[in-house]
Amino acid sequence: MKRLSVYIRLSWQNILRHKGYSSFVVFGAAISFAFITVLMQIYYTVDFDRPPFSEAGRIVEMGTFHDNEGKTVPALRDSEMPDFAGRFYDMESYAMLSFQISNIYIGDVLHPLSLCFTNPGFWDVFDFRFIDGRPFNASDVDNGSRVAVIEKKLAQDLFGSSEVVGRGMEYLGSTFTIIGVVDSFTEFSSDGNGLGNIWIPNIFNEKLSDGSPSDLYLLFSRDIGADEIRNEVSSCVTSYFNERDTRVDIRPESVRTLHDRRDDGWFFSWGIWGILFILILVPSVNIVSLSAANAYSRLHETSVCRALGATSSSSFASLMTEHSILVFIGVIIGILLVYPLATALNAALDAGAFGTALFSGLDVPVIVMFVLPVFVLFSLLSGGLPAWRISRKNIADSLKGNVEL
Repeated sequence: MKRLSVYIRLSWQNILRHKGYSSFVVFGAAISFAFITVLMQIYYTVDFDRPPFSEAGRIVEMGTFHDNEGKTVPALRDSEMPDFAGRFYDMESYAMLSFQISNIYIGDVLHPLSLCFTNPGFWDVFDFRFIDGRPFNASDVDNGSRVAVIEKKLAQDLFGSSEVVGRGMEYLGSTFTIIGVVDSFTEFSSDGNGLGNIWIPNIFNEKLSDGSPSDLYLLFSRDIGADEIRNEVSSCVTSYFNERDTRVDIRPESVRTLHDRRDDGWFFSWGIWGILFILILVPSVNIVSLSAANAYSRLHETSVCRALGATSSSSFASLMTEHSILVFIGVIIGILLVYPLATALNAALDAGAFGTALFSGLDVPVIVMFVLPVFVLFSLLSGGLPAWRISRKNIADSLKGNVEL
C-alpha cells in the first residue's frame, strides 16, 4: 500500500509536468467512455429487461396468424380478445393497445398526438414507474371516467412541467383528467413497436367502430418456463381457431416472447459489440502512439531508477499507474458527459418526438459490470505496451541513448 501511494504521488507530479500529453489522454478517454457508457446502458436495458419491460421474458404478443397454406387468418376483433385471452390457463393478465393520431387541446393550443388506447391490464403487463398519481383501473372504465396517463417528457413538452396530475386536456369535445405520470423510458427497451406516451381507456377509442384490431399482449405466470409458454400458446391458439373451423399454423418454436424478439435483432447479437470494439480500439491506437513517445521521454529516468535498484516490474507499475490515473479521470468526465451526450443524440435523431428517448437514465450496475472492466482493458491496450517495452530495455544501452522504442 505504501508503494502504491509512492507510485500515485510520482505519477501525479509527472502528470502536472506533462500537461499537454495528460490533457490529450484525458480528453480521448472522456469522449470514448461517454459513448461507451451510453452504448452499454442501452445494451443493459435490453438484455436485462428494464422497466417497463421487466417481464419481457413472460410476455407474448399475439400478432398475425396464418393458415397451413400461408394465408393470413382474419384478425381477432377487440370484442373477441377478452375471451381469447381467457383460454390461456397460465395467463396472469393481458394488454390491448391501439394507436390513433388525434387532435388534443391543451388550453387553446392544438397538439396532434398519437393517443394510445388500452385496457387496465396494460399496467399489469408493463411495469411503468409512476412518479406521480396512479394508472386507470377497472372501476374507472366501468364508470366511464375520462382519465389519462402521460409520460414525463411529453408532460414537460406539453405543460412545461411533469407535475400535471389533475390537469385537463380536451379530446373529442370532452375534458380528460390526467391521473398519473410515468417515468421516461428508452425506446430500446421495447421490441420495436413502442408503447406510446399518453394513454386513455380504450372505451373511448374511435377505431372500435371500424373494426381495426388492437395489439394484444399476454403476460404469463412466473411458475412456468419459456418452453412451457411456447407450448401453451401453440396449443391454445390452435384449439381456439379449431373451434371456429379455421386451421392456423403455429408451432411452439415459432412463438417468441418480447425478450426473444429483441435478442433476434442483429444489432444486439453482434452489432453492439462491433461498435464497442471500435470505440475501444481506435482511441487506444491513437493514445498508444502518444504514450510511446511519452514513455520514451522517460526512458533515461526509468533507467536511472533501475540502476539504483528498481525492478522492471516496479518501473512498469509506475508507468501504468500514471497512465491509469489519466484514463480514470477521463472515465469520470466521460460518465459526467453521458447525459449531455444523450440529450444531443435524442435531439439530433428526433427520438423524443413522441415522448420516449434513446437514453433515459444511467443504472449503477452498468458502471460496475461494463464500464470499469472496459476501463481496465482500455488502460492496458493504450498504455500497457509502451510501459512494458520501456521497463524491459537494457539499462546500459538506455543510459547511453542507444535504444529505439
